[in-house]
Amino acid sequence: MKYSPSNSELENYLKLSKEERFNYCLVRITEAEEVWGLAEPQGWIINEVEEQATLPIWPYQQFAVNSARKPWQDASPQAISLEHFVYKVSQLLIDNGILVEIFPTATQPGHVIEAKAFFNILENMMESGEYFMEG
Repeated sequence: MKYSPSNSELENYLKLSKEERFNYCLVRITEAEEVWGLAEPQGWIINEVEEQATLPIWPYQQFAVNSARKPWQDASPQAISLEHFVYKVSQLLIDNGILVEIFPTATQPGHVIEAKAFFNILENMMESGEYFMEG
């Protein structure tokens, strides 16, 4: 774990809309160069949102831990590099029709996006090096 959220971020993230959490997550995972998920012995958890399989992800370990809820309460946070996520996991998600669910909380679903679109955004951010968050 390279990075963690500030106290202010921890206090205020639940006030953000899912679109605001999406933008926040994009910037933070690109800065930290890692993506967090929740894992069980058989692999990362897959969620279902509106009858569609999703892979929930978070920018920091603490947010993944805070979001673990039934039936995920026994799952453990796990990080992978952003590069591995973009260039390896993306194809697995696309091939299996799994969407990406960005930054769900214990009480709110995350922003759901097609894997190919999400990875294109991340790849463009990584290549341009133009990502920052004020505040």
